[in-house]
Amino acid sequence: MGYNNSAHPNAVTHLNGVQKFWYSDANGNMTQRIDDTGDWNLGWTTENQLQSAAIMGGTTISFVYDADGMLVKRVENSNETIYLGKLYQHELFGSFNQIKHFVFNGRIVARRVGLSVVRFFLTDHLGSTTTTVSGSGTKVADLRYDPWGEERWSYQTTPTGYRYTGQRWDGTMGLHDYNARYYDPSTGRFISADTVVPGMSGAAVGPNSEERLTPLTVAFHETMFLGQANEENRHFLTFGPSILWNSEQKRELHVPMGPLNPQALGRYAYVLNNPLRYSDPTGHWIARVTFSIIVSSVQATAIAAWLNYILSRSKSSLQRDVNNQRKAQTLSDDLPKPQTPPGQGE
Repeated sequence: MGYNNSAHPNAVTHLNGVQKFWYSDANGNMTQRIDDTGDWNLGWTTENQLQSAAIMGGTTISFVYDADGMLVKRVENSNETIYLGKLYQHELFGSFNQIKHFVFNGRIVARRVGLSVVRFFLTDHLGSTTTTVSGSGTKVADLRYDPWGEERWSYQTTPTGYRYTGQRWDGTMGLHDYNARYYDPSTGRFISADTVVPGMSGAAVGPNSEERLTPLTVAFHETMFLGQANEENRHFLTFGPSILWNSEQKRELHVPMGPLNPQALGRYAYVLNNPLRYSDPTGHWIARVTFSIIVSSVQATAIAAWLNYILSRSKSSLQRDVNNQRKAQTLSDDLPKPQTPPGQGE
């Protein structure tokens, strides 16, 4: 990939030596991109949200957002789709499908079209939709991704648009909708610059109160930034890696100009360039992936039987040791006691 835009040095412009992306917007939003489907012209709102996408003489797409910046309507050519968050989707064309999604713990676990067909979704550790099953547990479809979100293998058609890390896939444009921004899995980059950078100062965001955002209000080449980096290094040498710092140690380090992790300075980068460990729920901040173990009833029974076996062996071993100690004590009691020589011990 090539980076040949002096105004936006972190923006990808070339692939294999050929320019594919242009950024005529002063805010760093991509205004033109060329992919396998054609030459796209992109328009943006004053809030830096994608407003339109069009191929000359071909597909046109427009987007409408509510006051909170959430997508409420998408129009492709003359086909309208209405959205109510991730919960409800109404296609005002064709069969006029009404699609309802069921969300648990922030993730889509099932969907129903109309009043009949229900499908359930299994996910990987990133929350990406992988296996689709019917109500009886029969596999209906399967989908796998590469680390950056491109499809690498599929079986049948996965019946939901919410796929990689649970975000909406716009198949026409080949982009993932991450709410605040659109993400291109072919480059591993967002198509617009982040308006905030993860850091240690500013207001807390997200479920983790330690995840904070620093507004982009300074030029990071300023000499003060070097001073900040030196202060961070001193803090690191004193207290070790930041993951080991307690709340007081974090408050001691003031970061007025930028993030602790320099990867966060890449305003188009996806999850600090570490997609196997992090996901991005909003397009603005990263979330650490937590791993969990889910076992079936058969596995649970097997695990319980194994634990019972280990516990029974431990109990038998303990009882055997106690019995051996008792036998040793009995034998010791039966042994003749040494006699004290005359004239001693008196």
